[in-house]
Amino acid sequence: MSTSNYLILIGPPNSGKSTLFNWITGYKRQVVNYPGSTVDLSIGIIQNKHTDPAWKIVDTPGVYHLPALKDPPSKKHLYIKPAEEQVLQQILRDTIGKSELRGVVLTLDSTRLARQLPLVFYLKATKMPFILALSMYDLQKKQTPINIALLSKWLKIPICPIEGLLGGGVKELLQTAQTYFKKSISKQDLSLDTATWSETTQEILLKKSQDIINKVQTKNASDKQNSITNKTKKIDAWLLHPLFGFFFLIGILFIFFSSIFWLAAPLMNLTDSGFTYLVHYVSNINNINPIIHFLANGMLTSFGAFFVFVPQVFILFVGIHFLDQSGYLARAVSLVDGPFSRIGLSGKSLIPFLSGFACAIPAVLSTRNISSKKEKWISIFVIPLMTCSARLPVYVLLLSFLFYGKAAWMPGLLMAFLYFLSLALGIVTAGILNAFFKSNEKSNFLIDLPLYRRPILSNLLAISWSRTKYFILKAGPVIFLFALLMWGAMHLPYRPHLSPKAQIQQSYAGQFGKWIEPAVEKIGGDWRVGISLLSAFVAREVFVSVLAVMLQNTTEDTNKITQVNQSVASNTSSDSLIATMRSARRLDGKPLFSFASVMALLMFFMLSLQCLSTTGIVYKETGSWKLAGLQLAILNGLAYISAMLIFQLLS
Repeated sequence: MSTSNYLILIGPPNSGKSTLFNWITGYKRQVVNYPGSTVDLSIGIIQNKHTDPAWKIVDTPGVYHLPALKDPPSKKHLYIKPAEEQVLQQILRDTIGKSELRGVVLTLDSTRLARQLPLVFYLKATKMPFILALSMYDLQKKQTPINIALLSKWLKIPICPIEGLLGGGVKELLQTAQTYFKKSISKQDLSLDTATWSETTQEILLKKSQDIINKVQTKNASDKQNSITNKTKKIDAWLLHPLFGFFFLIGILFIFFSSIFWLAAPLMNLTDSGFTYLVHYVSNINNINPIIHFLANGMLTSFGAFFVFVPQVFILFVGIHFLDQSGYLARAVSLVDGPFSRIGLSGKSLIPFLSGFACAIPAVLSTRNISSKKEKWISIFVIPLMTCSARLPVYVLLLSFLFYGKAAWMPGLLMAFLYFLSLALGIVTAGILNAFFKSNEKSNFLIDLPLYRRPILSNLLAISWSRTKYFILKAGPVIFLFALLMWGAMHLPYRPHLSPKAQIQQSYAGQFGKWIEPAVEKIGGDWRVGISLLSAFVAREVFVSVLAVMLQNTTEDTNKITQVNQSVASNTSSDSLIATMRSARRLDGKPLFSFASVMALLMFFMLSLQCLSTTGIVYKETGSWKLAGLQLAILNGLAYISAMLIFQLLS
């Protein structure tokens, strides 16, 4: 942490804390990982001309309980703190008395004050100086109004109501903070050994909170003032219905994830076209020169393969934060918590699972909202089984080959089956891992359902962009490293006098392809399929383009191999590429691709973790090469064995 004067922002999830943070900082934030954790924090400079020097504010993870700053001597039967509480505890330990921490701004949702007020008493027990920001006060005024002055008198702390939609009250909050927090906090002024959270303590504080709220609420509340609450209850009667709620959930998530594809498609195509143009432009300078060849086919191709998915990631974050700020995400999580608990997970795993159908990388990132370490690791392990968008070009090509000239519903039906099967395998795998993953940790699923509200567009875009930028800065180097290593294997040693076919055969990847050919033959392929599978470790969809190039340069019937590059660039399996596959032969003259070999490839792609960038992200998020390596070995081993069995059974 910086030695500048700063404040810490604390509050429960869905309390309007991040919205307040954006109003205070003017949407200027820096997202960082707290050392030793995968929980991200946001740090910003307070936009207040009266503070000199400028103060900073830290937006911490949302918590329902304030962790004790000192753990009791005995740790038996303790409440196991979620990752968010552990990080908050460590932040307070590290900063108190060591830097210019002035105080805490506690943010509570004024429409859910009775349930969130216990945080006030936890903070008061530490003797930490803090002020209370009541968010969403514009909604609270339309319900049963609260006497702010009387509440401040009862709690004996300054209280500042905040209207989240327009930022009303933020200026008064900053002025109060400047006058109230006059010196930095020292350990001598605090009580660091407060009792840890327990269900008994929580029940006592909830009763105390309700008693106070009853005394400070205006008694003459009308039905009109409670209209927002009544509307929320009416909507929840459908959206949280034990049966219909799941139909609404499926519909909403279908619209959400469909929008990721169609909204991102133009930007992805533009990004892909831009990098393709750059690759061709640089290649035409002097493709014989090794440096030029490296820049075009190494650097630019690698970055292009990564950046083409950034629009999808941004739209994914926009969608998740939209559902979160509108109040629906909390309801979706609570709805699936029951079924998920049977396989050792909670409702918090819903978004990572469904995000995996778009891309495994942001899906792994979204597991940060899972507090239980066991649940997080199981979710991360299972995510690659979801059918990500990178598999689509492969599925389209292979299914088009199988059903060439047949009715369109036939490959479509098998495609739907593959999606369903991947989800079913993920659920079964999670159940198996839950049975073998021994942990004394007890998951504590608690969620407060906020009122439905209209998200603030500027806030939504600011948060989504900051998360996307953080994703680029953290994931980019790891993904680029893996892509670069793979390019080197396929293009080195570089011999410009050789034909493309000979170059590929004599490269390190080509030599390795010949070495693994006996293993690839067991799933119906040859060394060309082996190299294509090897290239898919950079990105699954690369399999299509590499296979096309391999077949173009090694298949004798060149009359059927026209415009292959164009068909691959459009991610479609046109007649020319299908014809190339149908004319491809083994050394013994038998067809390279058959029903058995194609079904084996489909099974391999459905189960395997081929995208090494996912392995890099798993390591980044878990800090464990052991988990990342086991995931890579187990899923790919299972994929190979399954593909081999399929090929042998169908041959």
